[in-house]
Amino acid sequence: VARLVRRGDKWSILRTATWMLGVVAGVFITNTEISRYALVSMSAHMTQHMVLGMLVPILLVLGAPITLALRALPPTKLDLVGPREWILLVLQSYYSKLITHPLVALTWYSGSIFVVYFSSLMTFLMSSHLGHVLMHIHFVLAGYLFFWLVIGTDFQPRNIGYPFKLLLVFVSMVIHAVFGLILMQSTSLVGGGWFGKVAPVWLTDPIADQQLAGAIAWSFGELPMLLVFLALGIQWAKADKQQAVRLDRVADNYGDADRTAYNEMLRQLNNKGDKE
Repeated sequence: VARLVRRGDKWSILRTATWMLGVVAGVFITNTEISRYALVSMSAHMTQHMVLGMLVPILLVLGAPITLALRALPPTKLDLVGPREWILLVLQSYYSKLITHPLVALTWYSGSIFVVYFSSLMTFLMSSHLGHVLMHIHFVLAGYLFFWLVIGTDFQPRNIGYPFKLLLVFVSMVIHAVFGLILMQSTSLVGGGWFGKVAPVWLTDPIADQQLAGAIAWSFGELPMLLVFLALGIQWAKADKQQAVRLDRVADNYGDADRTAYNEMLRQLNNKGDKE
């Protein structure tokens, strides 16, 4: 941003603010006391998961970091491949088109929670600091990929229509709601029983804490998703307005072909009637 300002270009203050809020939220949820409790309490862990997997990615995506990087990074001279060129190569690669397929992104974002929490994989990851960090990275990246497709303004390898984006959001909400309801009704510890093994003395009922985690997973997404719907609605309206302006410009410059053809048909019918 400073580089753009120095050369006289502008960058949205709102984009900068949302990016910084995302960074602050991520640092807060992983470096305060709640991170300690997340190691021994399923409800605290789920709060951390929801912030990292939903709130943080939404805020980061709204910051449009790819666009900023492409505008701020100078092209590399002497036909070398620098940071800007690498970004473009990755965005245009087959791998990017694969992972940005809506079903792939939805599966990675919403489907992976069932794989992690309903198998022994969670205990395996939680039993080491590295595994816990990798879990955090997964939450953020999976969320970022999904919300990049839905509300991202950066360049995307795939062009997805707004109705389908809205459908993706609804499907993800349903999947997370089902996940939360399963935890709320659970009577046995999930994920290999990690939180039962490490439960502190003050946590007398890990099952009740797990059910609370389900309630958090079921209800937490309302506020972040409201932000998603707001951003999606604004972007959709802006895209429709731009499309209307383009169509008006084409009609003004080249004429409205349909209207011209219709008028010509009426003229021919009128001439035919006069002759008869």
